[in-house]
Amino acid sequence: MGCDIHDFIEIRGETGKWNCIHELIEIDIAYPDDHLYLMDMGTGRDYRLFGLLFRGVRRDYDDLSFDPRGLPSDMSDLLYQEHENWFSDAHSASYLTLEELKNKASSLLIESDDRAIHILESLTGYINSIKNFKETHTVPDKDVRVVFWFDN
Repeated sequence: MGCDIHDFIEIRGETGKWNCIHELIEIDIAYPDDHLYLMDMGTGRDYRLFGLLFRGVRRDYDDLSFDPRGLPSDMSDLLYQEHENWFSDAHSASYLTLEELKNKASSLLIESDDRAIHILESLTGYINSIKNFKETHTVPDKDVRVVFWFDN
């Protein structure tokens, strides 16, 4: 048994409202009901990345990690419903903007710590995945965020 991340990208529109850019899919594997679920980024199980995104997931990375924030109060309705679909299985929610992730990557570049180098590799791949998802949206990095939670 392991821990999975469910991560989704939201883009802030011109009105200031956040919109989820993921597509709804129908699955009947985990919950054989009529729910539609959002297809997440497919990050998999990168525990170094998990430790960076959420302080406390991997204690050996706590000094390099982001503090947990919980779900954003202004998240899109679609993403809110997706979180609700996970019931109590969803835990340890947070969010970060692409700008924050890039700033963290820059700060890790100047660290002389081997852990920072290993995390930077995971973070760079994650940033590139986010950029690929948002490629059709021309918005500043501060208007792109990833909302995530874990389940196990």
